[in-house]
Amino acid sequence: MGAETLTAEPDDHALLERYAKEADGEAFAEIQRRHGTMVLATCRRHLGNTPDADDAFQAVFLVLVRRVNSIRRHDLLGPWLYAVAVRSARKALALRQRRQSRERQGVNMPEQTREPDEPHDWLPLLDDAIQGLPEKYRAPLLLCELQGVNRAEAAQRLGIAEGTLSSRLARARDLLRYRLVRRGVGISALALAAVLASEASASVAPSLIASTTQAALTGTLSAPVGAITQGVLQAMFIAKVKFVAVVAFSLSVFLAGTAFLAWGLTADKPAAQLQPAKSDKDALQGEWKVVDAKIDGKANPDEEALLKGKFYVFKGGKLTARLEADYTINPSKTPKELDLIPTEGPAAEKGKTFRAIYELKGDDLKISSNGPDQPRPKTFDEDSAFVIVLKREKGKQ
Repeated sequence: MGAETLTAEPDDHALLERYAKEADGEAFAEIQRRHGTMVLATCRRHLGNTPDADDAFQAVFLVLVRRVNSIRRHDLLGPWLYAVAVRSARKALALRQRRQSRERQGVNMPEQTREPDEPHDWLPLLDDAIQGLPEKYRAPLLLCELQGVNRAEAAQRLGIAEGTLSSRLARARDLLRYRLVRRGVGISALALAAVLASEASASVAPSLIASTTQAALTGTLSAPVGAITQGVLQAMFIAKVKFVAVVAFSLSVFLAGTAFLAWGLTADKPAAQLQPAKSDKDALQGEWKVVDAKIDGKANPDEEALLKGKFYVFKGGKLTARLEADYTINPSKTPKELDLIPTEGPAAEKGKTFRAIYELKGDDLKISSNGPDQPRPKTFDEDSAFVIVLKREKGKQ
C-alpha cells in the first residue's frame, strides 16, 4: 500500500495545493503538461499557430494563478481552463486586430509582410458551439474528446454512471454538429469526430511551459500577456457581478409576485363570463411573430438575431416559417404535442419529423423541439435544441 501511495501520480488538486503553498514550479509545470494540449489547441483555433496563441496560452495559466481559490472543483480543472482559454483567445484576437488597425493607419508604413497563419474560418465556431452546450453535455465532451480522459475516470469525476456518460457524449456530439450545421458548417458526424481528435493533438513546446512557469513564479510578464491576463480577469469579474445582480433581481421579482398572488387570492373577483372554448387547432390559425428564442436552454444572441421578428403562419394543416411544413397536434397530451415535417429545405430537415411540445395561452405561444428526428422534449426547461416564444399578430387570425 505504501509503495502504491508513493508512486501514484498526484491529482490536479494536489498539484494546485503544492503550487499555492510551496510555490512549487514543477507542480505548476505538470498542470500545464496535463491540460496544455487542450488550452493551446483552443487558442490556435482563434489565432492560428502564431506567437499570439502562445501569449494567450500563458495568460490562461496566469489567470489560474490569480483565481485558483475560486475554483470549486479541482477535479474539473480542465473544463474551467477551457472556458478561460476561449476568453483569452478572444481577448488576444481583439488586441491583434486593434494593433493591426493602428498599423494600417500609420504614415509611410513599409509594405506589409505576410500576415500570420490564420485559423480555418469555421474553427472559432466550434468553441461557440461547445460553450453553448448545456453543462451536463459540455463537461463530458471536454473531458473525453478534448482532453482524452478515459470514460471510467470521466464518469467518476462527474459523479455519473459510465453508461450515462456514454449517452451524454453521444447527445453532445449530435447537438454540437446540429449547432454547427445551423451556422452554415456542413460537417458529418465522422468528420466532426476527426476534427475533435486532431484539435486535441496540439504539441506544447517545453520552452512555452518553462516561460509560463517562470512568469507565474516571478510575476514578470510581457506586455501582451499582461494585457490579455488583465482583460480576462476583468471580464470574469464583470460576469460574476452581472450574475449576482440577476439572481438578486430574480429573487425580488419572485417575492413581489408571491405577495401579489397572495393578495389576489383574497381579493373579491367578479364571476368570469363563460365563452365557448376554441379548439387548439382553430386557436393556432393565423400569424405569430417570434419575440424570443433560446438554444439549448440558453439565450443566444446570434439565434435571436436570426429568428426575432420572423413570422410563423398556421393555415389549415400547414405551417410556414423558415420552411413550409405539414403539422399535427395532440392537445390531450401533457405537455401538448406538435409534430412538424418540412416539405422543403435541406436534406438534413426535409421530410424529417421535428417532435415538439407547445403551450398556448391566448395570444402567447411557446414551442420547443430537439431538432429533426430527435426525441421530443418533456418540458420547456430541459436542454432542448431550441425554444421559440411567439406573440399573435392582432387582426391576422
